[in-house]
Amino acid sequence: MPEGLAGFQVMYIRYAVRTYTYLGFLREEYPPFTFATTSADPGDDPRVRVDVQPALTDRNRLTVFFRIILAIPQAIALMFVGLALYFVYLVAFFVVLFTGRWTDGLRDFVIGVARWYIRFLAYVLLLTDRYPPFAFDD
Repeated sequence: MPEGLAGFQVMYIRYAVRTYTYLGFLREEYPPFTFATTSADPGDDPRVRVDVQPALTDRNRLTVFFRIILAIPQAIALMFVGLALYFVYLVAFFVVLFTGRWTDGLRDFVIGVARWYIRFLAYVLLLTDRYPPFAFDD
């Protein structure tokens, strides 16, 4: 994969996660408009850090060819977790509205789903050959 294309994909993932944290009530300040196409997070957003180390050489061509098929179980699992996430956000909206803060369990679930989704997205976008685990933490 060309380094420029990998950098663009990493930048997309980083900015998408920053936007999702804003839309998901996990931060109050608007995410910065920075578009660094480096794999290492430049650190311009202290709230969200996304480091993706893309595999640019020595790719396993067989897993690249069957990537979509291999990603189906992850997509199905994330679909069900996403459904649970919808209800968690519904409950969390009222919790944050009345108490002014996230409870630890709800926040950890939302952040865990975001981490799982980032690993899945990096795998589907061919940034890594490492199959993402079915877990919230890695």
